[in-house]
Amino acid sequence: MQTPISLLCLISIALVPSPALLAQLPGPFDDSAVVLRRWVPQVADGGGWKTEIRILNRRTRDVNVVVRFFKSGGTPWIITTIDSSGTTRMADSLTVRLSARGLTRLEPSDATSNTEQGFAYIEQQSSGDVDAFYTFRQRVPGRNDSEGSGLADYSYYKKLWGLLDTSGGFATGLALVNPSPRAQQYILRVLDTAGNQTHAFPLNLQPAEHMAFSVAERYPDLANRTGTIVVDNVSIGLPGMWPNSVAAVCIRFHPTGSYSATPMVAFPD
Repeated sequence: MQTPISLLCLISIALVPSPALLAQLPGPFDDSAVVLRRWVPQVADGGGWKTEIRILNRRTRDVNVVVRFFKSGGTPWIITTIDSSGTTRMADSLTVRLSARGLTRLEPSDATSNTEQGFAYIEQQSSGDVDAFYTFRQRVPGRNDSEGSGLADYSYYKKLWGLLDTSGGFATGLALVNPSPRAQQYILRVLDTAGNQTHAFPLNLQPAEHMAFSVAERYPDLANRTGTIVVDNVSIGLPGMWPNSVAAVCIRFHPTGSYSATPMVAFPD
């Protein structure tokens, strides 16, 4: 199966962070505030791509949130964004104040010809303050824009469950992040439509490592299949609800190149 052109901007394997970077990770990647972070597991900007983030304050009081952007290798990503007021900022970390029941938008500029990718998180004052949504958008000359949205979610689940469809020319992309200062071991489990496991692939992520790839290109045995895919944290010694397990999203591509984001849900043990 030939991968849709639009997917080529998303599929890559991140560089493993250097020892110097790993030494700096405790801080934005520590466990102390994990329950206060909602993760955007895939951010693409430039080359016709942009990833818009909208943040909703459900409280009846003003709240502050911090939005941090990272490249695939875990290094801070200085990115140009425009907010709801029209203010342009160029930074890897933004503090945003939301009014009671208010909504704000951060939209990258898509000002470069090359596509860069990584991930982000939104850190709130206390658990339950905010919800966050992200929308991938791609603009190709001579074709209607394509976009797909997802819900930024917490990352403390051991297993995430998503949709797999590589049949009839469709493609499934998977983007995932290890938001932890520790290396994590995963198994990607593939289930058919009857719920039977058909494949299992080991996948290890270093601290702050991000990956995005076409499932059938990375694992050719998964071509022409429909079912589900489970990202299962099997790190030895970790309890079932360990913080920073994984953040992930599936992206389903139509043969014409249009696509939709399919959020992953917690998988019961």
